[in-house]
Amino acid sequence: MEAAQRRLRALAESRDVTTGDPGAGGLVPAGVPAYIADLFSTSCRNAAALAGALPQPPLPESGMDVSTPRFTTGATVAVQAAQADAVSETDIDFESPPPSSPVATIAGQVDLSQQALDRSLPGLDVALSRELGEALGEAIDSQLIQGTGLNGQTLGLLNVTGATVVSYADATPTQPEAWAKLMDAYAQASQALGLPPDLLCMHPRRAAWFWNWKDTAGGLVSPRWPARLLEVPCIPLTLSAGGGTNEDVIFLLRSEELPVMVGGPRFRVMIDWTGSGSLTARVQALCYLAFLPNRKPEAVTSVEGSGLATPSYS
Repeated sequence: MEAAQRRLRALAESRDVTTGDPGAGGLVPAGVPAYIADLFSTSCRNAAALAGALPQPPLPESGMDVSTPRFTTGATVAVQAAQADAVSETDIDFESPPPSSPVATIAGQVDLSQQALDRSLPGLDVALSRELGEALGEAIDSQLIQGTGLNGQTLGLLNVTGATVVSYADATPTQPEAWAKLMDAYAQASQALGLPPDLLCMHPRRAAWFWNWKDTAGGLVSPRWPARLLEVPCIPLTLSAGGGTNEDVIFLLRSEELPVMVGGPRFRVMIDWTGSGSLTARVQALCYLAFLPNRKPEAVTSVEGSGLATPSYS
């Protein structure tokens, strides 16, 4: 037990886990070579991808909201028509209140028996820290996309006021038609921000659909993506911008304008709590997350609508 505590000091669903099955039986040795036990597999879930592609400044040390100043009226410059003529001057102004977003608390825990913690191989604390860590990653990406900014959530890309939205309504979508909408979104994003997007985010099913693009002779067309392609498994497949329930979304982003602030993650084993009376331990993981996609809404452009319903690959 001391080794388990040391490992987690160095460093959600809730269920009481024992050495039996279902439970930790898969990690309690029963003649299985140690090197095989080390190849344990975590549960299947959407992999995190978006957070790592965006800048990550430090999360402020205190407070449950983050905010940043934003110009609503910027400075101007102009050519001086003649010597000694007045220089261009515009009074600046800031948005009030400034753009802000809540700090979300993301956490999960597993209760397990002392025996499962002590007698597992590899240490169940190690396995659970990896399992909970992957769950945190999935939750972070989901918040970056869908966070409402309400009820403890941070603000996500789908809920940014002032972002550019290109509608793609099509009952019989094709890759050429979708590509035209994507190019329209790229052009609008570049005009709104004054810089082109550098990150193109779509679900793997949407990328597969574009890669299945065939010309009139049946040959595959290789799309030249207008920005770095990032496949984001956490993009939801149940959106309804076009009236359906099975749509995804494509994002064109200027990544440098979209800071993600993550505090943690932290992992810990707790044994000195009320469960100690039944030799029950708790493994817990948590992190804090804040996202400011509204500091410059022009950096966020999306393509949404019925044309992005579940695709056909025929």
